[in-house]
Amino acid sequence: MATLYDLQGAYARVAALAADPESDPEAIKDTLASIKDGIEEKAVGYAYVIKSVDNDIAEVDAEIKRLNDRRRGLTSNRDRLKQALTDAFQVAGINKVKTPTLTVWIQASTSVQVPDDYRLLPPQFVTKKVTHVVDKRSIKAALEAGTTVVGAELHTNWSPRIR
Repeated sequence: MATLYDLQGAYARVAALAADPESDPEAIKDTLASIKDGIEEKAVGYAYVIKSVDNDIAEVDAEIKRLNDRRRGLTSNRDRLKQALTDAFQVAGINKVKTPTLTVWIQASTSVQVPDDYRLLPPQFVTKKVTHVVDKRSIKAALEAGTTVVGAELHTNWSPRIR
């Protein structure tokens, strides 16, 4: 059974034959019919494989979501345990516990708490951050309307659709 790659090559050879004025038209027609059947069978096979891979991707996505949920739960548990340990050390007035295999201690750190609205802070403590984002939708609309947009062009992409 020919591969899709072989069938593409066969189409190229038939196209070359069709370009030759001395080629037998009936032979070209018969060859095209046999190649078409081959491609249609291959297309169905490829479609089943693509759908199978899509199902595998969906399963992987579901597993990623499950593992992310598990990770969030474990992280939350760890953070609660750390806070409980810190609270216990502070209540007991202990800063450090040392054993032959493990040392546990609490350490102070400093962080800055700021309001959610930056306008409540003096301007010298606020840095302006500018990001540039290309608006492809408006560029496409302009190009389709016939407007020239320097550096941009419409490009046609082809991809199979499977129902």
